[in-house]
Amino acid sequence: MKKQKLANLLIALLLVLQVFISPLSTFAQEANAGVATPATEQTQEAKETGGQEADGGQAAQPAAEEDRAAKPNADGQDSANTDKAEATQHYPQAPIQEAQYTMTTDFKINNNPVQNPGKYGEGKFYIIPTYKFADNATLQNGDTLTYTVPSVFRVEQSGPVEIKAGDNVTTVASLTTNPANNTATITITNAEYYAHLNENKSLTALFTAVWADSTPKNIEQTFDLPGAGEYKLMRIVPDVDPTGYTKWGNQDRDNPELVNWRIRINRYAKPGIVNAMVRDTIPEGQEVVTDSFSGYYFTDWEAAQNGGTAGGRVAYTGGEVNIEDDNHFTITPSNGGSLDGRGLLIIFQTRITAPVDLVTKKVFNNYTFTSATHTEDVNGFAALTTTDGVGTGARPDEIIFEVNKTLNGRSLNQGEFSFELVDSSNQVVATATNDENGVVKFKKMKFRTAGNFTYKIREVNNNLPGVTYDKNIITATVTVTDNGGAKTAAVTYTKPGFTNTYKAASVTKVLKATKALVGANLVDDQFTFELVNKETGQVAQTAKSKADGTVTFPAETYTAVGNYTYIIREKNDGSKGYTYDDKTVEVTVAVTDNGQGQLVATETYATPAEFTNNYQALSTTAAFSFTKKLTGRAQKAGEFSFDLTAPEAKDNQTKATADENGTVNFDPITYTQAGVYEYTVKEQNGKLGGITYDEKAYKVKVTVTDNAGQLEAAVEYPDGQEITNVYQAASVSKVLKANKALTGANLADDQFTFELVNKATDQVVQTAKNKADGTVTFPAETYTEVGNHTYIIREKNDGSKGYTYDDKTVEVTVAVTDNGQGQLVATETYATPAEFTNNYQALSTTAAFSFTKKLTGRAQKAGEFSFDLTAPEAKDNQTKATADENGTVNFDPITYTQAGVYEYTVKEQNGKLGGITYDEKAYKVKVTVTDNAGQLEAAVEYPDGQEITNVYQA
Repeated sequence: MKKQKLANLLIALLLVLQVFISPLSTFAQEANAGVATPATEQTQEAKETGGQEADGGQAAQPAAEEDRAAKPNADGQDSANTDKAEATQHYPQAPIQEAQYTMTTDFKINNNPVQNPGKYGEGKFYIIPTYKFADNATLQNGDTLTYTVPSVFRVEQSGPVEIKAGDNVTTVASLTTNPANNTATITITNAEYYAHLNENKSLTALFTAVWADSTPKNIEQTFDLPGAGEYKLMRIVPDVDPTGYTKWGNQDRDNPELVNWRIRINRYAKPGIVNAMVRDTIPEGQEVVTDSFSGYYFTDWEAAQNGGTAGGRVAYTGGEVNIEDDNHFTITPSNGGSLDGRGLLIIFQTRITAPVDLVTKKVFNNYTFTSATHTEDVNGFAALTTTDGVGTGARPDEIIFEVNKTLNGRSLNQGEFSFELVDSSNQVVATATNDENGVVKFKKMKFRTAGNFTYKIREVNNNLPGVTYDKNIITATVTVTDNGGAKTAAVTYTKPGFTNTYKAASVTKVLKATKALVGANLVDDQFTFELVNKETGQVAQTAKSKADGTVTFPAETYTAVGNYTYIIREKNDGSKGYTYDDKTVEVTVAVTDNGQGQLVATETYATPAEFTNNYQALSTTAAFSFTKKLTGRAQKAGEFSFDLTAPEAKDNQTKATADENGTVNFDPITYTQAGVYEYTVKEQNGKLGGITYDEKAYKVKVTVTDNAGQLEAAVEYPDGQEITNVYQAASVSKVLKANKALTGANLADDQFTFELVNKATDQVVQTAKNKADGTVTFPAETYTEVGNHTYIIREKNDGSKGYTYDDKTVEVTVAVTDNGQGQLVATETYATPAEFTNNYQALSTTAAFSFTKKLTGRAQKAGEFSFDLTAPEAKDNQTKATADENGTVNFDPITYTQAGVYEYTVKEQNGKLGGITYDEKAYKVKVTVTDNAGQLEAAVEYPDGQEITNVYQA
């Protein structure tokens, strides 16, 4: 511990001395010197936004929680990480003071200048500072320049990255970024190169940054970029994906040899995408990490990124991906390749296995999407933040585990048997299948550590039919030796392979024939058939016919491949009335092995196995009869008709009519076959007025039996033989009306009430009110029987003031008759016109107008000022008035006999008196006359006031 403290103290002392002793600490480069190359054009934060940059660059979109860095397993196998063995020369660091140089910064995104102000998504920002020093400045190894990146960005990990001189060969400095404090540090490593430069000493570096995780979206950020000044930028989340099919990637932060890829399919969850498949092609220099696949389906991309089940997010099952080899795999969505109304995101990794292009610093990966409706070719790339050692470090020795597969009993098919490679911790690390020659090869395994490693190889029982599996396990031992840094790996096996046995299962075959009988119906077990072994002549099986004509022999079982030939024949039992078919039919059963553990039997009939016998008996007949009844009136011959549903009958046998007595007889039907015959009899709807037809279908059942060669028919009527109709005339309705007139006023809706009185009972049966047009309509009266109905129409006196009611009555008679076609008819007759007239008259009222005359300058005299009232309906003496000595002006009253609004004007006459200035204004008067329960009332208003003023001036 004391030694460590002393060492730290000495290093600090050296750094202090470096500041004070060394000349101007700086670094320089020729104006055309090379720059540090950025890791890539693009990156993306953890959330999978599917965004693109404003200038068209597609943003890479890693999901941080799903990025995986492969780690060495228990057996020393390294699935991803590479050892970095580069040696770096270290120098004491001395920061150069800001006063000793000038610095300008070029600021770009995706090689395009950053707009100020501007809006950008998750792209990669290029920061390119250029430092210029005095011509006499001296640069020493270890001199440093530190560039602090604004906090709105996060500098990307890089370094040490070499900075080349103008010849692009000589290394003059190194660049290292530190995301922890958001800085980039340039360290001079070749002071001797700069010692030969006497002028134009400058140095340009280049590094990249992305938006900081803490920088909010859609809020403008103002910041100072060293060497470039103030910027106003906004972080946005665009998602410009016009096709909905995208691929992007980014270098894994923990293991730079791994690239995290995303394949997004049907981003907008469009309907109708079926039979979908993705074929991914990984270029040379990369290989797929087989156990890195994950993903999910979604119906709403934005919502699905919140996790859980939002946006219809459902994890993919794992069965969608088929890895063909290190550089090819396919993706088939679940539900038979359906992406109807849903999208799919697949996440996986590739491992960089060869050096990358240090200029472009990208790796590529493309896929082709096909469906029933269209094809998409999608190009993807991943920018590399770190290239140091990637694809170029020491590679481990490789082992390809290989065993043999043997199948006894049949030939071997490629890929039909599966195997697992299990490590010492009992974890399955690889799987493989056999090829057509029985060779089983696992994917190559890479080892970095010397030692012995034990694996188990076992076969997976995939339950192939007829196969007995080898349950043995093969132990494979890998020995890795290190000979001076060069490792050698070798593998040994406890046995060379696995042996399975194949045996096909037995099969059964059912042979059949068909039996037909002409002249009678077949019944179960009526005729007997024999199946005879053609080779031995022995009866192997017997069977009887069924009522449907089928003849089915008991199943024969076969345990060996071969051909088996039989003869099918009918046995003549000698039943009377039958003629037997004496033909024979040869049938051969060919037994083969389907190669899937099952024997297959296929029968071939030399001729159709159809046998026909004949039977004939004497025919019989049956006739049907019914009775027609009609209630409500007498029926007539031939007015009611009936149909018999009998497919085997002739036309004249399916029609009948009732006579005047209601008797219905159908013509007889002849039967030539025994059996049960069922019919229906239904009356035709002749649409006679007032007739309610019996719509029931009456069943008729005829049972025909064979009595020793003579058919006999028995008729049954399950629903009876009586068919009944009903006659009833339909009801009728009648609307009675009256007219109302009013003199002296306008009619209004519902103003007067009328009554319809049953004359016989003096009861009010309906009431009605008049309409504004004078019509009076009573509600309809309904009649269900023939007869006369007399009513009185009268007005009800409600006693309203001002009205004189009409007290007359009007008699009206409604005659109801039957038209004989099922309809009652109603006809009204008014004794006198049903017209009622009332009168209305309201009491008149009057209104008088008064004004005040004022004169300034002297006293006024009675009668010297006169006034006119403009009132067309007033008399002459009502339109003139003079002011008395007090200035009072009174007009005579005006009488009103009608309600309404009346407007007048009052104006003073210009008497041309000396010294008088007259008021020339016209003063308005408004009279509102209203009807108050038969009495008119007048209200007077003076909108311009009642005071009229003149001025006297001598």
